[in-house]
Amino acid sequence: MSAVAGAAPFLAQLRFAIAAHSESEDLQQLLEEVLDGSAEARELWHLNEARVHSDGDIRRLRLPNHHDDEIRVRIMSFAPLSNWDLRAIVLMRIST
Repeated sequence: MSAVAGAAPFLAQLRFAIAAHSESEDLQQLLEEVLDGSAEARELWHLNEARVHSDGDIRRLRLPNHHDDEIRVRIMSFAPLSNWDLRAIVLMRIST
């Protein structure tokens, strides 16, 4: 996955977070920094996509302890029913 493709779900999650917490100056500052630093991010932002989380997505990572091999992981997200703002994320390795 390219950096731009990886940025799309992040920006969609950021849009959702800003909608849920519109008073958050930290989220607004993060958005400004991301958009100021990347023309590709500005293009993606104009797609107006929003998503809660990346549960179930498969990503590829390169980790230093794995001799720079590409590791595939599935994102697993857990949230208590009593407070959806709390979340635990697990990256489960997928065997190739």
